[in-house]
Amino acid sequence: YHLPLAKASKKFGVQKEYILALWGMESSFGNYQGNFDMLSVLATLAFDGRREKLFTQEFVNAMRMLDNGTLKRSEMKGSWAGAMGQTQFMPTAYLAYAADGDNDGKKDIWNNEYDAFASIASYLSTVGWDNQLPWGVEVKFNNSIDLSFSGLDQEIEKLDKMRNANLWLIRPDKEVGRAFLVTNNFRTLMDWNRSNNFGVSIGKFADRILMGIGQ
Repeated sequence: YHLPLAKASKKFGVQKEYILALWGMESSFGNYQGNFDMLSVLATLAFDGRREKLFTQEFVNAMRMLDNGTLKRSEMKGSWAGAMGQTQFMPTAYLAYAADGDNDGKKDIWNNEYDAFASIASYLSTVGWDNQLPWGVEVKFNNSIDLSFSGLDQEIEKLDKMRNANLWLIRPDKEVGRAFLVTNNFRTLMDWNRSNNFGVSIGKFADRILMGIGQ
């Protein structure tokens, strides 16, 4: 996967380790994509009612993918929640961010690592990724800090060591858990999945991958 990864990283300005971390987290490095029929899944979830508007729109966009020839009806397989391919994109995300990584005229996130990696990088780049910044760092306190100072709505003072970046204090498990000082790249990961735990997991995963592959 080295050439597809390097090409996507260079084109979209996203570090390799983050592309790999998202690929690994979402589909176990392409090995698990789900085998549910997407139209049936999305129709069922829309009918369920709890998120009717969301899944109705996803169903419509899945139909658009069939209409524009992205793939055949029999090929539209994915997870129980409607996510597809090695990137686990919902149909709306596919239409917005999927990229053709090898210039063959297709955006095949199911079978083509060039396209899968390019699509992950395209997503992050489009929503504001900065490849000059880390995602964040773990921090420890000498004294207790009120929880009101944490969260993505509580920006704290800029620090020179983070390249004068905007910083936020994140405490996913509140008082009992670990604390992280994060940059806007963390907010970008949250755009992918609105979970502090997901963002931290990707960040830590990427850090470990970087230790393995080097700069």
